[in-house]
Amino acid sequence: AAGLAISETLTTSINGLNQAVRNAQDGVSMAQIAEGALAEVSDLLQRMRELSVQANNEVLGTTELGYIKAEVDALVLATTAAIGGAEFAGTSLLGAGGNIDIQTGSGATDTTTFTVTNTTTTTLGINALDVTAAGGPATDIGLIDTAIATVNSQRSQLGAYQNAFESAIRNAMNVSENTAAARSRILDTDYAAETANLT
Repeated sequence: AAGLAISETLTTSINGLNQAVRNAQDGVSMAQIAEGALAEVSDLLQRMRELSVQANNEVLGTTELGYIKAEVDALVLATTAAIGGAEFAGTSLLGAGGNIDIQTGSGATDTTTFTVTNTTTTTLGINALDVTAAGGPATDIGLIDTAIATVNSQRSQLGAYQNAFESAIRNAMNVSENTAAARSRILDTDYAAETANLT
């Protein structure tokens, strides 16, 4: 009876750990989705910067600057779409900000926090780019450089989250395996000993 009670406690722990592994795998997926969206945003920002450098050239006339502005405006809209598309199970990963707690262990407090950074064209400072304004291209280059640095920082943080989740997965799998072995020693028949007894 004592062995059964102990084994049931171990079973509870094993089941919790196995589910925690699946939860942490969701966390890895979340980080990868957000990072993929930010990779696209980074590419869009690089193109915006290239266009701003092109526009910061007095050889170009008003018509040519208008063409460049049209492309920059389209890229800003594409940035909004890329950010909005970063979702996991209906939860925005680059939206209004906040924390998402993910259970990565069998205990009630064994959680890892995924912090959602409020990312929009406004928070990135690229919502009002205008290469046609006086001094606009030079100003835009500075704003885009700041946005690129912000995105790079966010991508670095997402990499850290992914590493944390993968570490939690390895740890939970290791503990689950060893706990299962302990349960087995309590519940399972020792065939070598029983064969010797029978003999």
